[in-house]
Parts: sequence; structure tokens; C-alpha cells
Amino acid sequence: MPAGKKTDFRILLANYNDTLVSVDSLLPNHIIHQALLSGDLHWFGNNQEIKREVGYGESRIDFYLRGEKTRCLLEVKSVTW
Repeated sequence: MPAGKKTDFRILLANYNDTLVSVDSLLPNHIIHQALLSGDLHWFGNNQEIKREVGYGESRIDFYLRGEKTRCLLEVKSVTW
């Protein structure tokens, strides 16, 4: 068993009507990060800079994106219930 864990395994995805659904609250951020790096989220533009967990006031925002002419703060949300 991994140190600090109660079980040997984690459930990340569930198959619901032939669709994979995330049941892990951290997984969506990893998926979005990979999609941003690969350019799959084209509506966010061509980003020259992608930063994770950026401080904003007394909070943290999931992503800071900077393009040639634009800047964007992106917060990823998921529901596991």
C-alpha cells in the first residue's frame, strides 16, 4: 500500500453508458493541461505561456494563459457526485 494511503488503488474513471467519466477531482486539471500543451483547446488561442496554480490575490487560479495579444485566467471545475 502506498505511504499515507488507505487503499492500494484509486478510481480515476468510470464507464457510464459507454462514456468515460472522471471521478477523480484532480484528473480534469491534468487533462486540461495536456490539452493546452498539445493545442487541442484551440479556442484558447496559441499560448506562448501556460502556468499552473497561479496566485491571484489571496487565491490560486488553475491556469494562466498568455498569447501574443491575449491573457486568460482559467479555472477548471469538476463534479464527482
